[in-house]
Amino acid sequence: MRNEPGSPISVLLVEDEEALLDLLGRVLRQSGFTIYEADSSEQALELWAKHAEQIDVLATDVMMAQMNGFELAEQLRKSKPELNVICMTGYSTEMLKRQIDQNPDYNILQKPFRPRDLANLIRGTCFFRRGPELGEGQSREEREGNF
Repeated sequence: MRNEPGSPISVLLVEDEEALLDLLGRVLRQSGFTIYEADSSEQALELWAKHAEQIDVLATDVMMAQMNGFELAEQLRKSKPELNVICMTGYSTEMLKRQIDQNPDYNILQKPFRPRDLANLIRGTCFFRRGPELGEGQSREEREGNF
């Protein structure tokens, strides 16, 4: 992850529903993010191979052909463990309980959601994940070691 304060957040957005991918990509760009769009896990892996260093967040649909979103996140985190992960799903959290329990730091966003909800979640995950490296997102006690 880049440690430059104020640098735009880069998102690998993976969604197999074309209309939703287009809408989310457009709204996230308007919100100031750099977006790499993929309509499949295969395309996501190709983009990852070219841009892994720049990507801060994986925002992925959960249910996709070939490789689901959890499997994709697991594969990408092998080369970048600090990657922020947001899994977007229309399935109930109860149905995904095992995957969620195995990956407690993944963020789950239930469909349907507003594009701005995704934008806010991206900002939030990056603020707190980047925080310890930059001194942001920490309480005074954490910064001073009194926690």
